[in-house]
Amino acid sequence: MKYEVYIPKAYLHRSIRLLVIVFSFLGLFLLGRAVSPTNSNGMPIFLSPHLAEITSYTLKVQQWVEKMQEIQDSLSTLLAHPSSDLLIQDNQIDLFYGQLINLKAEVESTHVPSALEGLQSVCEESLTASLDASLQIAGWISTPTADNYNAANNALNSAQNTLTELKQNPWVQAQP
Repeated sequence: MKYEVYIPKAYLHRSIRLLVIVFSFLGLFLLGRAVSPTNSNGMPIFLSPHLAEITSYTLKVQQWVEKMQEIQDSLSTLLAHPSSDLLIQDNQIDLFYGQLINLKAEVESTHVPSALEGLQSVCEESLTASLDASLQIAGWISTPTADNYNAANNALNSAQNTLTELKQNPWVQAQP
C-alpha cells in the first residue's frame, strides 16, 4: 500500500521560514552567550557603555601592573646578580627601559574614565618610579660604585613601594 502525502507549497514555505527564524534566534543566542563577559559563577554580566569602559580600563591597569611587576623583578635580578659581561648588562637594561617607555606611552594614550583619574595618576607615578630605577641601575652598571649601587637599590625599592600601593587599590584587585 502506497500513500502519498500532499503538503501545499504555502505550508512548506511557512515551515521553512519558521525554521530559519528559529535557528537564527538560536544562533544569535549562542553567539551572545559565547562573547558576553561572565562573572565568577558563569552568569553573563550586562554592561552599560560606561560600565564597559570602566571594566575595560581596570583590566588594562591589571595587565600594566603585571607587566611592571615582571620588569621590576627583572631589574631586581639584574641588580642582585649582575653579569660580568658589560654588553649583556647593557642589552638587559636597554630592554627593560624600552619596555617601560612603551608601557608609559600606552598608559598615557589610553582614555581614562573620569571616575578613575586617581588610579591613572598612581599608575603613572609607579611607571615613573620604575623608569627612575632603571636609569639608576644603568648608572650603577656604567659606574659600579657603592654609592651608585645604593642609589639604584633605593630607587628600585621606591618603585616597588609605589607598585605595591597601586596593587592595593581596590579597582586593581577587583576581578571583572
